[in-house]
Amino acid sequence: MPSDAFSALNRKVKMTPNKYETIFICPAELPQEKIDATFEKVKSIITRAEGKISFTESWGRRRLSYQIKHNREGYYLYLVFTAPPQVPALLTHHFRVSDTILRGL
Repeated sequence: MPSDAFSALNRKVKMTPNKYETIFICPAELPQEKIDATFEKVKSIITRAEGKISFTESWGRRRLSYQIKHNREGYYLYLVFTAPPQVPALLTHHFRVSDTILRGL
């Protein structure tokens, strides 16, 4: 199939948003302002990609099962959202490059 036909087909097919959930862990020693800023940044990534957040919850400070980057405790944050299929890849990239996130799922 020629590339022109493929791109025309992509424009005609509307991507339906899927339901996702994500959990990410921030270092427990971070100040609350930085944790809130990180949470807002993740929410803005979702909303800029035309996603809609349906539920957010802060699970608070908890002991980790094993050390992650020399941290024994982390601050857990949970989100449920609907978004286009490319959003999980955007979030995964952000989780990897961010200094304020230990782990994201």
